[in-house]
Amino acid sequence: SENYRLLLVCTVQTESVVTKVETPLDVFVDDEDDNAPYVNGTDTAELVISFNRTKGAAFGTLFVFDRDLTTLFPKDLSHNRYVGTLLSSESWIKDTFDIKGTFSERRASPGGIRESVYDYQLILKRNLDITENRTVFLDYLVNDT
Repeated sequence: SENYRLLLVCTVQTESVVTKVETPLDVFVDDEDDNAPYVNGTDTAELVISFNRTKGAAFGTLFVFDRDLTTLFPKDLSHNRYVGTLLSSESWIKDTFDIKGTFSERRASPGGIRESVYDYQLILKRNLDITENRTVFLDYLVNDT
């Protein structure tokens, strides 16, 4: 929270008189944008893909929360967006997986400040053959722009 006191000055001049009035304007900013986003208890999701191994299938969920008075809507604006990057140079991982992020808002307690909720899921970009068996670790970097 930040408090500012601005001084408003109004000057009115007639032919014979100059009147100057000053009054304070108190501005209270309750914005938590300076705080880092937080994850709900962990920054890791462990998943096993056993059955639905078809293109477009979604696995796992990782939530990131960001309290801020400035909403992300309308969606066509570029400010306050999260930019994600799958950190892997391995072609098999890049050809097989994608990360899908969705956005929603809710009121957070205390104070009713808006909280952006980002939901990340692992998406299969192609069908996986039943005989394919691998263990991989994926790092996904999210930057708050």
